[in-house]
Amino acid sequence: MLALPLLPVGAGSANGKETAILVELNRLETVETACRLSFVLTNGLDVSIETLSVEAVLFDTDDRVDRFLLLKTRPLPSGRTRVQQFDVASLSCGRIARILLNDVTACSGDGLTPSACLAALRPASRADVPFTTVLAPMGD
Repeated sequence: MLALPLLPVGAGSANGKETAILVELNRLETVETACRLSFVLTNGLDVSIETLSVEAVLFDTDDRVDRFLLLKTRPLPSGRTRVQQFDVASLSCGRIARILLNDVTACSGDGLTPSACLAALRPASRADVPFTTVLAPMGD
């Protein structure tokens, strides 16, 4: 497994502000023999995230599982946005058809648990590759 980053979202707060961790797949680019994934992470939670590890699955253009990745973030303070890049070795970006956030394997911060972070995750994509979570409805 390769280590990379991701984050969570949840229900809105009493003041109407959404409390979430947004994970945007912003760009895929080929760098030598690797595919570089660029993510924009925004912590909309009321607490800082000390650690977050997410299991992601890359599907190829035949909709077959290509590989599993372990995405690890650096600490992300509440209210902050950060960009992180990850190189996936021996992979052409053109072979990636979609990315699925499969599970949260670790999440720490004041009151945070892996299951709470999974429920809070909000993936999005500006790239040509869909980026979804296991909790998203099928068929959309």
